[in-house]
Amino acid sequence: KEFKTINDIIKLATEKEQEAADFYSKAVTIVANPGTKVMLKELAREEEQHVAYLSDIQAGKSSAAVRSKPLPPGMDLSSYPNSQPLSDTSPPQDVMLLAITRQATAIAFYAGQLPVVKGTELYPLFEQLLAWEREHKERLEAEYDQVVLKDN
Repeated sequence: KEFKTINDIIKLATEKEQEAADFYSKAVTIVANPGTKVMLKELAREEEQHVAYLSDIQAGKSSAAVRSKPLPPGMDLSSYPNSQPLSDTSPPQDVMLLAITRQATAIAFYAGQLPVVKGTELYPLFEQLLAWEREHKERLEAEYDQVVLKDN
């Protein structure tokens, strides 16, 4: 896959946000703790909202000039790591650790894109996406500390 424009970033971000929503929806079916289930459902819903924001941009609700802006030389999005799959038999502890890792990857992705979209109308959106992903990671870490570590 070759990445040449900001629109390529948006497409990748949309795919990754949808993967995250799907991940959390599946994770809900694996964990047993009721509070964790509620949090994972909330995260799935929030990731779907991220998909909606990014899909609006792809659908042309931002200027085509921004979306077609070339990426800076040397920007390589192909290195965005693929997520490990979630198994129906994954222990809840592994589900939570995988979720935290996924959020760390999303944080790194959005932080890395801020210089690319700086000075465009996409910058505030990517700043917000970065903040949301950081907040998701913090919630997951707190839940891990409260539920998983408490039980061990």
